[in-house]
Amino acid sequence: MPTYPKIFEEFIGLQRASTELSIFCREVGSAVEIAYPMGRYTAERILPSGLKAWCMRRNIVWECFCALVTDERVPVRFSSNDMGHSTALCHHNQSECGFLLNLNEAQHTAELESTYPHIRTQGQIGSLHLTLPRLVMEFQRQLAATPFGHAQLMPYFEGYCGSPRLRSLSATVPVRRHAARHHYYGKKSMPLMRQQQITNSVRHASVDLGEAAWHGVSIADRDILHTLAAGGGISRYAEIGLLEECGSCGLRFASSALRAHIPTCVSLL
Repeated sequence: MPTYPKIFEEFIGLQRASTELSIFCREVGSAVEIAYPMGRYTAERILPSGLKAWCMRRNIVWECFCALVTDERVPVRFSSNDMGHSTALCHHNQSECGFLLNLNEAQHTAELESTYPHIRTQGQIGSLHLTLPRLVMEFQRQLAATPFGHAQLMPYFEGYCGSPRLRSLSATVPVRRHAARHHYYGKKSMPLMRQQQITNSVRHASVDLGEAAWHGVSIADRDILHTLAAGGGISRYAEIGLLEECGSCGLRFASSALRAHIPTCVSLL
């Protein structure tokens, strides 16, 4: 299996785990999920082999993860074979970021879909560059209003279906280039804040807690928590899903311990 720079590892993992279309949006400095395009008059999903033409008619591009590290446009490469299998790949012929979308699979697994009535095709009045600043502002407003701990790792960008083909058309959009990957909460990204919160919480606890204190916590989670308590670091993959919130009392637990907590949660009694 090919290896890619660590800066792309998180996006690669999240894209592979997602059932939606996921691309990089340089206007918000993050990978996002978008709704699967539908025909405006047929109300049926665009065939995977037709997504490239769909984007071209709207003068938009989907960008790969390489957009995280360059100012240049890096539109994905659409590929279809004789068997009708279509994919969207990294901009470079030899993938540099690991971007890979199985478009046939997404056509069937995506729950999000849209006709994008606000996005005009060539020859129609209006265009994406007029609506994009408003979409970005609404996206950022929704993220800011999302309670900490409930945000998606790869957020859904409603109304967004790609960036204007010409960079000059998106010049009015406040670009957060090279921003921390994922959403913004003040000046820190959600993953960074969450990592710090986990580390601080664990460091205030005794490392030698005894077997009883680890009731319900898996050995894998124990190892991660011990590493943090000792001042060590963990990978982003290890951090994802480490803490989960109880929907009743609002407290967060090691994901493996949450199952043991729920039956005894005082908020449910």
